[in-house]
Amino acid sequence: MDIRANGVDIEGEFVPAGSIIWGAGVKASPAHALLGIPGVAGSRILVDDDLRVIGFDDIYAIGDISALAGPDRKLLPGLAQVASNKGHTLDKACDR
Repeated sequence: MDIRANGVDIEGEFVPAGSIIWGAGVKASPAHALLGIPGVAGSRILVDDDLRVIGFDDIYAIGDISALAGPDRKLLPGLAQVASNKGHTLDKACDR
């Protein structure tokens, strides 16, 4: 594969493109196993509203590794917007 400013050459065929987005797979962290707890939804760690790991008073999880339920009790997606909001939440929790 050859990536150029105006497209991509894939197996000898040129595909013109104005934007090129590269995606790569990721492997989930085994951090839940290190804590001796089950992972949920992609091996994430279940946290409370203050991002405290469920079952631990002094361990927090944030970002892709954490699983936080929204107001409807469904887990929030692992997206940048959610991670950014979680960061603000943790900052406020640490100020208490």
